[in-house]
Amino acid sequence: MKFIHEHLHDDELSLYLVAEKMYLSYSYLSRTFKETTGVSFSDFVLRLRMERAKALLAKGSKVYDVAEQVGYKHVNYFSKLFQKYWGIKPSDVLKT
Repeated sequence: MKFIHEHLHDDELSLYLVAEKMYLSYSYLSRTFKETTGVSFSDFVLRLRMERAKALLAKGSKVYDVAEQVGYKHVNYFSKLFQKYWGIKPSDVLKT
């Protein structure tokens, strides 16, 4: 979990990378991760990224900066994912 949180900004973050760093097979890590957390690795990472993105946007960060900070190289892709996840565009998140 610590590794995931520390590398959330890395677009290369994947189950395969974490498994490699932990010297485990990706299939074992995938199964164990889901048994432990109740969600898949990719769903867990997506939720963390979307929550962090929303918080950064609420503080007034620019969409392109936020996309990079949560691990997305392409702003358009990030924007589509954000809108699908939250139901609003990233630019619609108002500073609270």
